[in-house]
Amino acid sequence: MQRTAGSLVTAVIPTFNYAHYIESAIDSVLAQTYPNIELIVVDDGSTDHTAEIVRDYGRRLRYIYQENGGIGAARNTGVRAANGDYLAFLDADDHWEPEKTEWQLAVLQQQPSLDIVYGHARQYYSSDVSEGYRQRKTFAREVLPATLASAMLIRREAFARVGPFDDRAFGLSVVDQHWFLQIKSAGLDYQILNQVVYHRRLHETNCSVLHAEQKKRAQLAIAREAVKLARANR
Repeated sequence: MQRTAGSLVTAVIPTFNYAHYIESAIDSVLAQTYPNIELIVVDDGSTDHTAEIVRDYGRRLRYIYQENGGIGAARNTGVRAANGDYLAFLDADDHWEPEKTEWQLAVLQQQPSLDIVYGHARQYYSSDVSEGYRQRKTFAREVLPATLASAMLIRREAFARVGPFDDRAFGLSVVDQHWFLQIKSAGLDYQILNQVVYHRRLHETNCSVLHAEQKKRAQLAIAREAVKLARANR
């Protein structure tokens, strides 16, 4: 694709006690082939040494600390502080492909009517997980299309039409599912690239592992909301 230039992209990394993974996430944003990126790390009340690690990057990023409110609240804080015309998000335990921003921005600039560009995700086991975890937590496909925030680039004005991430009942790992439902409700136009744009780390402190019961309840609530939306659109 043609190299894009000029437009400011804001990347938001929300984090909570991921000091052992966050350097990989930050480095993958700073290593993007598209140069005009503002990086904001929102520390959602971490009690480990996240702050020390992030501050070592100095002026290459902006660091914001807040009391723990969940991933949705942390992302929303980053959006409010953002200066970019485009927004991207990366979970602190994952990392991007170097060309992610360049690929996705090129598509958005070539197609003015398009609101969002997603991509594919590659899932992998973290090197620190046990064999027992690998047997319990399997994935059907290593590479899959991902309508997840970490695989997304969105126009800022399109984000405003959807509204903020839910920071209440739909927190934890299901916040992306609920927000994607909002995208469809708002009628936004999106495209999924064939390329892998980010790598999703599977480990024993994933939100979906630590909060499995809350995830099930939230998914049921999302399913009910999806049914209501479908009926309303008939």
